[in-house]
Amino acid sequence: MLRSQSRAAHFAAFVVLFAVVSVAPTLSGAAPTAPAAAVGAPEAVVAQPSGLIATAISAGYRHTCAIRTDGRPVCWGDNTYGQSTVPVSAGTVVAISAGERHSCAIRTDGTPLCWGRDVDGQSTIPADVGTVTDISAGARHTCAIRSTGSVACWGRNTAYQTSVPSSVGAATAIAAGGAHSCAIGIDGSATCWGSRSWQQSTVPSGIGTVTAITAGDEHTCAVELGGQANCWGSNSGGQATVPADVGAVQTISAGDRHTCAVRLDGTPVCWGDDNAGQGDIPGGTGLVSEISAGGDHTCALELDGTPVCWGADDAGQGDIPGGIGKVETISAGYLHACTIQADGTPVCWGDNAYGKSTVPDDIGPVRAISAGGDHTCVIDLDGWPRCWGDSTFGQTSIPGSVGKVKMIAAGFYNTCAIRIDDTPVCWGEDRYGQSTIPSGVTTARTIGSGVNHTCLITTTAEPMCWGDDTDGRATV
Repeated sequence: MLRSQSRAAHFAAFVVLFAVVSVAPTLSGAAPTAPAAAVGAPEAVVAQPSGLIATAISAGYRHTCAIRTDGRPVCWGDNTYGQSTVPVSAGTVVAISAGERHSCAIRTDGTPLCWGRDVDGQSTIPADVGTVTDISAGARHTCAIRSTGSVACWGRNTAYQTSVPSSVGAATAIAAGGAHSCAIGIDGSATCWGSRSWQQSTVPSGIGTVTAITAGDEHTCAVELGGQANCWGSNSGGQATVPADVGAVQTISAGDRHTCAVRLDGTPVCWGDDNAGQGDIPGGTGLVSEISAGGDHTCALELDGTPVCWGADDAGQGDIPGGIGKVETISAGYLHACTIQADGTPVCWGDNAYGKSTVPDDIGPVRAISAGGDHTCVIDLDGWPRCWGDSTFGQTSIPGSVGKVKMIAAGFYNTCAIRIDDTPVCWGEDRYGQSTIPSGVTTARTIGSGVNHTCLITTTAEPMCWGDDTDGRATV
């Protein structure tokens, strides 16, 4: 792979021995013409909730995911492909992995789910996978360990990164990298397959029993039984050269061109490329339980569950906002974001063209909020919807027939909602038919409106999309 491509190919694949968390890679990919903006559909950028306390964290290319203390997953940062929009169906999870432009998690019942970019099938879980114990989102592929111990991979296979060798039997940990994959067998042996462009899939002969393994873009790292860190593969940024003073570590995470680890005493350490400060651990950072090296950013969890991130923040992937207090939900639009404070008060910030970030004075506490292209919508405590901002296409002019609703989604030029009787309704721009509910669709569980298309999940759990089908965005 050309370096000009791999600069857009940052990632991390992180596997921890006692906490099943994996993080993953990045390769180049074209962004859509305009980001979507809605609850339940791709938004431009998703901001991290203030005051977040988490039990696990995973840094991807330009987005980050975590698991709250109550088990609910949350993602923030770049959301071009919906990788930071956690599906409503996710529920509570026990593991999460942020890849290049997709994310994956494991529900409490062991069923896996993935969301975000799916151009190579990396987010489409094969029917024969079943329940899993570990999952890792790579650049454009995903790997998991079934409950039976066998390994399953799917998605892009240009370097045979999803072709699991027959020699790989039952595994205890999995890591999906840029174009290679690795696993730890039940005997503690490490096996890698896929791209060998930098020998990242060739496990050095001197590596013994390992307790953790991580696949980066073009390098791989493992922790041996005694805590010794070993890395191999591309060393273009020094990411595969473990500093002599690192000592014994408990976890390790390989990013694009940098690597980070947690020493046995809980102190974090990073080495390799530091072009965006991803290797400069902020002063004041305490002991950590986890660390995750992403594209050009790094995130860790302090012992009390407080997340801390450093390095690149061009998509908000490392931004941990403050000053808003504890919030109930958050929605990021095209150039603005909104949240609901603990007392129900809606707050918006960012670009204020058409007044979309200025909450009208007569709006009191709300139960839901959605930031769209140039407009914002809420649902008050009684169930009545309200919208403000740009209404060029009537997206803020709520039809009288809508009535009370339980969910609302502000798209780029239209708005959709689900009434209290579960019937879906949309209004606003309809050039591509995005506001025309297909015949036969009578009820919905959740709904999301993007740039020029709309998707929903019916009450019988069937996904449906319609409108502009450029790049297959409306093809389920």
